[in-house]
Amino acid sequence: KPYFYPIIGPTGAHMTRHYPMKDVEGERQDHPHHRGINFGHHKVNEYNTWLERLSLIGKIKGKSPEEAKDILSVMGYTQHSGYKSLKVAGDHAVMVVTNDYTDYDGNWIMKDERTYTFRAPDDDTRIIDVDITLKAPPHVITHLADQKDAGLSIRVPHAISVDAKQGGLLINSAGDTNQDSWGKPANWCDYNGTIDGQKVGVAFMNHPNSFRYPTFWHARTYGLLTANPFGTKEVGGEGDGTITLRGDETIKLKHRFLFHKGDHKTANIDKAWEDYAGDYKFDSLFNGKDLTGWNKGNDCWTVKDGILHARNDPDQKGDILQTKKSYKDFVFQADFKFGEGKIDTGIFLRDTKEQIQIGESGSLKRDMTALAYIPGKGYPIQVEHAQEVFDMENWNRIKVKVKGNTYTTWLNGKKIMTYTSDTIVDEGPIGIQVHPKREMKVDFRNIMVREL
Repeated sequence: KPYFYPIIGPTGAHMTRHYPMKDVEGERQDHPHHRGINFGHHKVNEYNTWLERLSLIGKIKGKSPEEAKDILSVMGYTQHSGYKSLKVAGDHAVMVVTNDYTDYDGNWIMKDERTYTFRAPDDDTRIIDVDITLKAPPHVITHLADQKDAGLSIRVPHAISVDAKQGGLLINSAGDTNQDSWGKPANWCDYNGTIDGQKVGVAFMNHPNSFRYPTFWHARTYGLLTANPFGTKEVGGEGDGTITLRGDETIKLKHRFLFHKGDHKTANIDKAWEDYAGDYKFDSLFNGKDLTGWNKGNDCWTVKDGILHARNDPDQKGDILQTKKSYKDFVFQADFKFGEGKIDTGIFLRDTKEQIQIGESGSLKRDMTALAYIPGKGYPIQVEHAQEVFDMENWNRIKVKVKGNTYTTWLNGKKIMTYTSDTIVDEGPIGIQVHPKREMKVDFRNIMVREL
């Protein structure tokens, strides 16, 4: 597969491991597929584009040609197919490339387009932005399985890895360090340590407009950093993240590598991420401690351990928890998990009438999650895309964009529908509902909004 090596940081030091491109004394030599900066996925239509032939040398050694071919037959390939653009403009350079993913026999299984933007804004930093759009080839359905080994990766120099025991530190935006950062969602992860007597590091950032932001991090103390939005179960410990692409459906990944002098504090990585996120940065609507910023009616709501628990009151009167602030155009995002009972809840948009359903429709008696409910019209758009990615036993993520009078919804990263309403009001609060006359329990967390 394609990869970037070598990568030189602001001090002139190499910022990725040399192996297997070059033998360097004292450097840890494992996982030969961890080359520089690269992208791979362990199971695309059952074929492995994460590993490479060199990774399987031990397995095929001493095997017959037939046995070796059988072992290698699960291998897929990522082949550079062309340059769409190569430009240099003042303070940056941009390279746009395309890649074909094939099975062992050379048949297409996926395609991508990658935009790399290179910057050297000052003497202390070097930046590589990586935007990847994944799509299915013509007449092919692409399945991306929930896997631990999947995503955009960098293998840092051995000297700054935690396992080298030379003072290296792995830390994420939530403050989790070293092995505790593995499997956690975060805005960024940073590896820093000392190379040639100078403190340096690399911050690997996830953009808010990236697929399944905030991503889970396959972060290893031996020096691997992988932004993995595919392994929601294998890395995040939650529901199955398998996703299917067909036709013109795409997945867009957006990340930044910032190579810096000093540690994460000296380089002020928190601010650097905010600058990268720009206007796409979400604001939290829920502090995880109490209902500050919200208005409630009935006692259907409790907060514990960062989770908003919605439970219908004994009289089943229900309630709508509404933000005190009003919004015009916005993107709302939250995680939800079903509990007991028949779940009938939703996200109200600017008023207490039009909503995006979560759970079973009381009138249709079937799940209508991520679809718009409009009083007097019912569910004007009824599609079944949500059922491909919806996990009723685990956490799910819903995203709703409200722009003018148009709603767009996503569930677990998959676009579900777009609907234009002729009855929505121009401005109002955002609400979360517990439907009356329903015995139900549902939980929410990571409730966020971005004003447009």
